[in-house]
Amino acid sequence: MESTIVCPRSHARRASVFALVLAGCLAAVPPRATAAPTTPATPTTPAAREPASPATSATRAPAAPASPGRISVTETAPLRAIAILEDERKWSASGLGAFLKHPDAVVRARAVRAVGRLQDSTTVMALLPLVVDSSLAVRREAVFALGQISHRSGRPALLALASKPGEPLRELAVEALGKLGDPGATQVATRALDDPAAEVRSAAAVALWRLADSTAVDPLLAHLNDADAQVRWRVLWALEKIVAPGKIVLRSALQMSDPDVLVRAHAARTIGRQKSVRGMVYLLNALDDPNEAVVVNALRGIQMIADSTCSGCAGTLLKSLSHAHPYVRVTAATALAERFAWVRADSATQLRLADSLRSRLHDPDAATRGAAARALLTRRGIAELAAVRPLLADSVVYVRIAVLEAFRALPAGGDPAAILAERLTTNATVFERATSAEVMGDRRDPGAAARLIAALADTSVLVVASCASALGVL
Repeated sequence: MESTIVCPRSHARRASVFALVLAGCLAAVPPRATAAPTTPATPTTPAAREPASPATSATRAPAAPASPGRISVTETAPLRAIAILEDERKWSASGLGAFLKHPDAVVRARAVRAVGRLQDSTTVMALLPLVVDSSLAVRREAVFALGQISHRSGRPALLALASKPGEPLRELAVEALGKLGDPGATQVATRALDDPAAEVRSAAAVALWRLADSTAVDPLLAHLNDADAQVRWRVLWALEKIVAPGKIVLRSALQMSDPDVLVRAHAARTIGRQKSVRGMVYLLNALDDPNEAVVVNALRGIQMIADSTCSGCAGTLLKSLSHAHPYVRVTAATALAERFAWVRADSATQLRLADSLRSRLHDPDAATRGAAARALLTRRGIAELAAVRPLLADSVVYVRIAVLEAFRALPAGGDPAAILAERLTTNATVFERATSAEVMGDRRDPGAAARLIAALADTSVLVVASCASALGVL
């Protein structure tokens, strides 16, 4: 995840006022030998894992003595000017371009970062010389900036760095090549999987995830047993983007016994994304994993495969409805709204599923209550309305919305139509009124057009927009 450096939203006039106030403050304080170090800015790059560079942890020069005439704050002026130009998203050779040639490496690094954030392909030629800058911090920022911009003109420089074993910036270069999305970089990324540094191997796997090139399947499979767990789960992550169940499902299933939770969770996710029935048995077994993240991914994988020939799915999913973790319960209830889970279940199992879902209508987790209501109405129909109806008064609005959304699965007219009309015309929340309008249009309830036209006078723009959209469907 990227964090951002907070930049002052000021212009020249505010900057001059700030300088005057600062001058007054400094004039009242005796000069000191050195000012306190500035707080290091949080990098917005994966290079945050590296030791802080001068670009992110600069120490100010000694403060100038106070004088009755002019106070100098030149040590902060370039960084402030760069922040202003970045905030205004202004690029020019004489603006940010000039700071790229500043004699101070701290300033150059900060300028490169600002240029990268602009993501302007016309800046690539100005950044390329900084890939070979004398400062490692500047070179690091330049390589990352080329990845942010993601323009093919930066490819040759990145390829050169990514192809060198032992290159300090190889990790960033490989990552940047992945962002370019050029399949021509696949070979370089697969060779980087053999780098002795785990960080480089991890970056190579992420790059291959971005490239999603089927020619990388075999090199990725060869690294499923990497010594580093961080590499193993990223390799599985890369494999999920390539559909080759004949090669991937079994090899991924072997990782379901890995001691690392992330590896097991990504193995389940990758098996599911292959959407092959041959992966169903492995995912059903994964529902017994002691970690909820693995179980959730297994449930989602089962839902993606949606094997309607699976006779044991209903009973296995039923156990997950009573799991201790709410994330597992809501995922299981969501899966039970799908047809595949009910097709091969006998009548006794279907009754058990319905009873269990009804019990989840009182679950302490709001999301689980909503998902259980949706599953009952979607799979059991209007017969479950009496059981679900009390949730329309639930204290959590998202539960009420889940019930209203589930009315799409019920026949037009009847009690659902009356409930939607009532929600649309009373003092229900904006979210409920807007949802009622959309569902009413999708259901094509009798008299819906007149109610929707009347609701165009609603005080909420969102409700009016939903009514207009629903009228367009009718």
